[in-house]
Amino acid sequence: ALIKSGYQGLIHTIGCREFVPLIEAGSLESPELHKITEHYLEPFHTMNLTTLIYGCTHYPWIANIISQYLPPSVICLDPAQQIVLEASQT
Repeated sequence: ALIKSGYQGLIHTIGCREFVPLIEAGSLESPELHKITEHYLEPFHTMNLTTLIYGCTHYPWIANIISQYLPPSVICLDPAQQIVLEASQT
């Protein structure tokens, strides 16, 4: 889905519903995980997307897999880090 916001660029969302069950099952290096990761991240190649923002606290567990299927120039952001920082300052 494409979302228009206050940001002046294009935001493209990618639902990755198969990640969490595989992560929770401990399938962190399974061929299935590699296959779906490659599929989910294809838009980074076809649409020339520049930044990936993790939308789930599980995703850092497979950051090494995710990085294998992204162009080297893509920036990965984990919003949980900023949330922890903000929460610790209140």
